[in-house]
Amino acid sequence: MIASETHHKPGAGLTAELYYQTLEPLGFRVKVYPHNHTVGAEVLQGIYGRSHMKYRFSQWLSGINPNSPEAALSLMCVARRNA
Repeated sequence: MIASETHHKPGAGLTAELYYQTLEPLGFRVKVYPHNHTVGAEVLQGIYGRSHMKYRFSQWLSGINPNSPEAALSLMCVARRNA
């Protein structure tokens, strides 16, 4: 097993699609979990938690629904090589 982290600057374009497009052709099963750093293992059940108020307010002002998975502050990618 290999573990790694990918970081980006805001607006730099790290998306769930990037993980799928990069890893699936290499033979990986990919699952991406958006989250807001406020939950633990629940993220694996699709619970992404609420972001802090300062993020929610700025997202709301920008026209982003702060309650949506698309507004999550981070993405966790779990990729397993197909046998």
